[in-house]
Amino acid sequence: MRYTHFILMALSLLLLMDCRKKGPTKSDRIKASLNAGWDEFESSNMEAALEEFLEAYVEDSSRAQSQVAVAWARLMIPGIDPATVIAVIDSNATDDQVWRNDAWCALAVAHLILNQYSEADSVALLVLTADAAYVFAHRPSVDWQDLLLIRGQALFFMAQYTSAWQVMGPLLTDPPYASIDPANPSTWKIGNTGKTYDMFAEIVAKVISALVEDHRL
Repeated sequence: MRYTHFILMALSLLLLMDCRKKGPTKSDRIKASLNAGWDEFESSNMEAALEEFLEAYVEDSSRAQSQVAVAWARLMIPGIDPATVIAVIDSNATDDQVWRNDAWCALAVAHLILNQYSEADSVALLVLTADAAYVFAHRPSVDWQDLLLIRGQALFFMAQYTSAWQVMGPLLTDPPYASIDPANPSTWKIGNTGKTYDMFAEIVAKVISALVEDHRL
């Protein structure tokens, strides 16, 4: 009986070790957390998404996918310091251009919120240079138009009003903005309001404000 007892214990240990070997790998755990997180993110459950993403990030903080996921979830939660978005992203974490674009887009938003205008303009331009028709797959309402608007806002706050207007050009092709000419003060009005602005900066500010309302993330 004693030998039988030892044999049963040995078999139990072998079975336990075998089960552990067949359990989910680190890569599997990260993938599962990211998939669950993006499901929550796409359903606008940002706190739940961040919780899932942080599990993946803790498993391996060097993965671009985990960095981008945490960054975007933080961006979408009101009150979270945008500096934590910048801190989590390593733009050299991957050679995959899609993930780099998603990372740069998140950085552009965070830099703009933090009034870091030169940085916001630079990384927004990086995305547009790599993909002029950029769309964030997990939130398709975030796209190249938002990046143009980020650039426009950044340049405006750097007092580069004409440059701001030029980079936003593709957003200004329809009324009531298409008739505005930076070189012609008589056109510095919006639609048929009758009000003509004395300074070009004023009309740029009005247009940016209207576009921001139309393109809120």
